Amino acid sequence: MPFTVTWTDLGVRIACTLIAGALIGYNRSEYGHAAGLCTTILVCLAASVAMLQVNYLVALSGRSLLAMVAALATLFLWMFLNETKPEKYED
Repeated sequence: MPFTVTWTDLGVRIACTLIAGALIGYNRSEYGHAAGLCTTILVCLAASVAMLQVNYLVALSGRSLLAMVAALATLFLWMFLNETKPEKYED
């Protein structure tokens, strides 16, 4: 896998991520698991964006450890912000 990512590669990877996340999420929501369609798509998309960020930062700076730390920090921040949204409760 090359470290340089073109716009076409980016679009194909995001599209494949959304398709795979939708298929897995649909299957999970059909069987009543806790993490359904939306959660699975979000997790897949966050992981895909983090890996695309690593590819970009490695090509830009050449420091793979720093790129991995930055990508993981972005991934954890994205997941934390998604989990702290106020939820709607039915009375």
